[in-house]
Amino acid sequence: MLSLHDPASDETLMCWYYGTAGTALPQIEGNDRALMLIHEVELAHWIESDQRAVVSAQYLLLMHEPWPNALAALQRTWPICGVRSAARPAAWVRDAAFYETHPALFGGFRGLAQALPRLRALGLNTLCLLPVWDFANPRGQLWDASWDSAGSPYALRDLDQLDATLGGPAELRDLVGAAHALGMRVVIDLPLEGCAPTSPLIGQHPGWFCYDEDSRIEHVSQHPELVAFDWDHPGLRAYMQGWALRQLREYALDGFRILPPRANSVRHRPPEYAPAGRMGVLDMLEQLRAEVKAANPAAVLLCALAGPLYAAFHDGQLDDPVHHMFMNLALRRVAPADVGDWLADYARALPPGPASICFTEHYRTRLISPLADGLRGSRASRMILAGMVLCGFVPLIRSGQEHSDGEFIGRLLHARAEYAVLREGSSRYNDLPCSSGQVFAVWRGHAAEYLLGLLNVGPHKHTVSLSLPVDQIGLADGEYELFDLFERRAWAENGRSTWGRDDLLALRLTLEPFAAYGLLVRPAARPTPPEAELPAEDAQLDGAPLDDLLMPMLAPVSRTNGRRQPRSARAGRA
Repeated sequence: MLSLHDPASDETLMCWYYGTAGTALPQIEGNDRALMLIHEVELAHWIESDQRAVVSAQYLLLMHEPWPNALAALQRTWPICGVRSAARPAAWVRDAAFYETHPALFGGFRGLAQALPRLRALGLNTLCLLPVWDFANPRGQLWDASWDSAGSPYALRDLDQLDATLGGPAELRDLVGAAHALGMRVVIDLPLEGCAPTSPLIGQHPGWFCYDEDSRIEHVSQHPELVAFDWDHPGLRAYMQGWALRQLREYALDGFRILPPRANSVRHRPPEYAPAGRMGVLDMLEQLRAEVKAANPAAVLLCALAGPLYAAFHDGQLDDPVHHMFMNLALRRVAPADVGDWLADYARALPPGPASICFTEHYRTRLISPLADGLRGSRASRMILAGMVLCGFVPLIRSGQEHSDGEFIGRLLHARAEYAVLREGSSRYNDLPCSSGQVFAVWRGHAAEYLLGLLNVGPHKHTVSLSLPVDQIGLADGEYELFDLFERRAWAENGRSTWGRDDLLALRLTLEPFAAYGLLVRPAARPTPPEAELPAEDAQLDGAPLDDLLMPMLAPVSRTNGRRQPRSARAGRA
């Protein structure tokens, strides 16, 4: 959706494209006198010059209303335009903490199973595995995350065979069983864009693929290592649906992460069947979700694409737009206030539905956001990961991040699991008067919990003034503390650790550069009477910072003279 709004006149022009016959690329062009809001339609078929192509619709809405009213009106147009009601997502997705990896990075299924207790102790509770089936592996060895020399695990050859380097079916079942025993879930990527050019499916079912006007098989534009499926073919849809259900049942999986086509491949349509008239993958996803829920009501379909088109068919979506906004916030390309406005508009414009899963890195950031991978281990990377959690997004951690940021990730995930206000409730942006334009602030409320989330995106340590909405939430008179959920201690400012109710209207806090804070506003704790103090040995454990408890499990190791030596390294504040 593209929009123009004039605050002076309260006039809003909205322009959006919606439909199932094809995709469109939004663009804005113009000069200092005029703008054009464009949706460039991508056709999936070759047409002659005298043929008429039927595509989806571009909608216009002109309103003389304040901006929030215009967004509310947009919500009411979704059913008119044809947007399906959003699926009722599985409740556990909103409480999930995902770990994206490939078993090869742990030596196979058995190696990953052995690492599960360490990952669970970190606070991760859901494995998201890259494809584990036979793929175009040029070296015949364990995949080492080198997409060029080791191939792409998404370039599947034989969908009925596991990648032999990882282990057999029994080892995969053992991995899933070990995860379930620890209270963890397992989902696996379901790649639907295409398969390897060496797959026997091409010879067995040539009609399942896209071809150009010279009858040459088409490759996926962004992934030339794949040949493109033609999802209008009913035989392909039936085969993939049945195959996915067999994998779900055979390995007791908790669901799939769906990787649908990101653009329609051009196809020279064979004459033996008529076009489905829509992106056929949606038909398959709708039926697959119904059968997955019938087989296991708690199983899920997650989607690698976000937006209203897919909302009716899945339980959670990877939110690329949110990732990009936070990345640009960290790089200071977008002001904190603008990010707050965008997040509020984003929530109001889209139909409510599946959980949004966000990340600093994932399997495609090497293509869509290369700098994100380069920021790993930095204060900026930790800051934006914490910012996503503070705003209520479901976190996804990419394999390897725990080696450089394990201490902070543990603090973040354990705080999120312990305090419901980080997982549920409302988020308000730009509602707290702040003296610094370099501070992003979010105010969250759930039940009787209130949370102040702060990101200092500036390179300097500085003291800022904030005003909390104590009157709006009806905060009673009394003394309050700001409990830092990540550091697990009460905030202290110039020797002060409690504030009266009215003091919170003019709160002064000193923030470190590129730092994230989650401050729970709660009644000040009373001093512990001396006779109620814990025994010495218990007091040491109870007061130990979370990183001291986790570091023995999370510390990377080095080898010296054949012996494993723990490296002692403590990360600073995010």
